[in-house]
Amino acid sequence: MANQLSVLAEEREQSLSVETRRRIEVRLDRRILKQALVNLVDNAIKYSPRESEIQLRAVETDELVAFEVAGQGLGIPAEHREKIFDRFYRVDTARSRTFGGVGLGLSLATWAAESQGGRIEVETEEGTGSTFRIVIPKVRAAAG
Repeated sequence: MANQLSVLAEEREQSLSVETRRRIEVRLDRRILKQALVNLVDNAIKYSPRESEIQLRAVETDELVAFEVAGQGLGIPAEHREKIFDRFYRVDTARSRTFGGVGLGLSLATWAAESQGGRIEVETEEGTGSTFRIVIPKVRAAAG
């Protein structure tokens, strides 16, 4: 997946870094997770400036695994943050003409996270970029 997305980043003279400490094992549908991450990375590439870095990280705790995508774009204004996960919602329709898309990427990523028992989160500040995080609980073996 990283190779496929690196090509898109290179077209905008961006770099894509992938970071994980070790192999992380979770039970989920890989195709669904992959599509969600592709949507998030694609958005980060589109909305980050040329010659910036897009970061894809996997972070693990005892209970959760989080897949993070961080970009250095414009950030999301506070009044739009609750709506960005809605289908067809666009923060700025002028940007949709510039960057393409119809406002489905984040809603599909939300569905993907929820279908795997998880959630999607965003940390964003206007002018400094955004980090989107898909958080999936680890599956524990039943005590027996």
